[in-house]
Amino acid sequence: MHAISSAALQAALDAGADYADVRLLTETTEYLAARRGQVAAVALDEQTGIGIRVLAGGAWGRAASQHLDTDSLAAAARLAVANARACAPWRVRPVELAPEPAVTATWATPFRRAPESVPLDEKLELLVEVVRRAQERAGVAVTAAVAR
Repeated sequence: MHAISSAALQAALDAGADYADVRLLTETTEYLAARRGQVAAVALDEQTGIGIRVLAGGAWGRAASQHLDTDSLAAAARLAVANARACAPWRVRPVELAPEPAVTATWATPFRRAPESVPLDEKLELLVEVVRRAQERAGVAVTAAVAR
């Protein structure tokens, strides 16, 4: 991942950025659905992508890509610089950054129990139970629930 981030940063600087930062993200989504007390859908999806933010001509520009090959990173970097230059005429004054050292960080959502550690059967059982209880309420004709 470090090599991808470094390549994106270099591509942005090569494209004419005065400053660049990148955010590399991998997102896993589990989609569970229940309708009328039955499991209706189960799907798992994982996506990885990169966001590139640049400063060029005194303005910010951004671009992103889900493709992490060298050509796609370079294209996204060029687009971010082009976006910054397109915004430059509309700025009130040029953006100036304070001289601060570079930061490398990792962040994870805090939780009491890691969602991926909960067995699928347990998640589905809870979801179906929520739908069942909703159906027991007077006046409820159709029930559905989705967990992501």
